[in-house]
Amino acid sequence: MLDMAASYDGKRVDRRTKTYRHVSRSVRAATCEADDTTKVKKAFAKMGLDHFNNGPHDYRGYLGEYPRRWPYTNRLFDPRTFEGNDAGMSFQYLTLTQLRGGEWERDYSPVGESSSLLMPSVELVRARDLRWDHGGGWRDAEGRVQIKDPYWWPSDKSAALICRLEYLDRLLEEENRALIILGFQTKVIAGMSGGPGRVTERTLFVRHRGNTKFIERKLVRD
Repeated sequence: MLDMAASYDGKRVDRRTKTYRHVSRSVRAATCEADDTTKVKKAFAKMGLDHFNNGPHDYRGYLGEYPRRWPYTNRLFDPRTFEGNDAGMSFQYLTLTQLRGGEWERDYSPVGESSSLLMPSVELVRARDLRWDHGGGWRDAEGRVQIKDPYWWPSDKSAALICRLEYLDRLLEEENRALIILGFQTKVIAGMSGGPGRVTERTLFVRHRGNTKFIERKLVRD
């Protein structure tokens, strides 16, 4: 699983009140130059890569500009892109989540063939000339699904993306890149005006040369 987001409400903290624990979780993934992994670790230890969770997203379909592709590809401000920068490093994000809004909730794949609610990066698709299968997946020439959005249907699920490990590792090796995985978890007591604050947890993993390594976990209370 490369990218996902979920949230849920836990048990009531106090039966006499309406307070409860709310938990939200998200996993974000992007690639960077393999030589930058040391910089990534230092940046995470220092500031937690605060902007990493603000991966590429788009709201213009919701505003009614879909399906005209011109606004998506030629706007000079807030362009739709998989490229991002955090702590002075360039990242290639693996998904672009589209906000959903009734009739505007459909979008097209990076190769421009059909529609999807979640798109893997262009490079991830073009590495082996994958083709959109009109059902949430991208297939290779042999018809094998290499990348899949498991929640493509029904659309009320949180967005997520699955990629076959051997496919991803081959791309990382050929391009001399590393996969950066950052997990976010937030816990807060909802339904009360005062008392305990929020606890935010960030966890960093790095995948390189076929191995995934746990790097560090940071807890912040506010």
